[in-house]
Amino acid sequence: MLRYELLGCLNDLSDSGKSVTHCECTFHSFRTSRSGTHRTTEEQATVRRAKDSVAGRATAADADREIWSGRRKTFSEANAIAQVGAVTEAAAKVFESSLGCKVEAADPGFERPWNSLSILWVMSFALRFRGFLPEWESRMDPDLVKLITNMERLGPTDYGEALAKRSVVWDTTRKFFDRFDLLLTPTLPVSAFEAGRSNPDGMPVPAGSLVPFADWSPFTYPWNITGQPAASVPCGFTREGLPVGLQIVGRRFADATVLRAAAAFEQVRPWNEKRPSVQMYPEYAGNGY
Repeated sequence: MLRYELLGCLNDLSDSGKSVTHCECTFHSFRTSRSGTHRTTEEQATVRRAKDSVAGRATAADADREIWSGRRKTFSEANAIAQVGAVTEAAAKVFESSLGCKVEAADPGFERPWNSLSILWVMSFALRFRGFLPEWESRMDPDLVKLITNMERLGPTDYGEALAKRSVVWDTTRKFFDRFDLLLTPTLPVSAFEAGRSNPDGMPVPAGSLVPFADWSPFTYPWNITGQPAASVPCGFTREGLPVGLQIVGRRFADATVLRAAAAFEQVRPWNEKRPSVQMYPEYAGNGY
């Protein structure tokens, strides 16, 4: 499965700070080594230059839609959402103005699958790790322990219902991608928050939640459920200088298309020369840092 072989390339990319283009070339070398000299029409298309091979239609999701589960947004949250929405909308327009795509606003059409994901998440971790609790619970991450032990709250039909709802999400998504080649969304609806926090400020975990995290990543986890390739590319900064990501989602197994789109966007909106200013704390100065 090339989709899983790509993980090694993505790890290399994140560790070394290399560009999407490097990752794309590595991915093509995987395909070439696997397929030998015989190539299908689709495989031949993957080796064109990135900018020339981005074609078809893309769609931009609106980051300003209500994503906060019916509660009133604080000023800082609303400000972050507005900034992220503006930056990613401008990035989506680049696909039309510079990359030859037709871009239109559209909604994939499924309800937020957070509850289904929570059940699948709990079951997955519980079945894999519950055997370690008798010996290791006191030394395991508390959030991981919560995920494992929350399986006790699930009834015999909960897992089956979650699988059925996942199938509905996939079928809805499949029909959506019959119309579009790519889906563009913000990677996250908010800008980066403080290190060490599990959730953005002012967004607590709802009472009774199966998982110890709030639903602050509504644009990314649906593709964990459907199994579709997605890439996140830096696309700009907030007024505070915090980075904003553009997520590019493709059809199932269309990993190469997603990488070509990401590489093409990166060519016209380069980011890897931008570096944040770093303030050295006095206690670290002169100690080899």
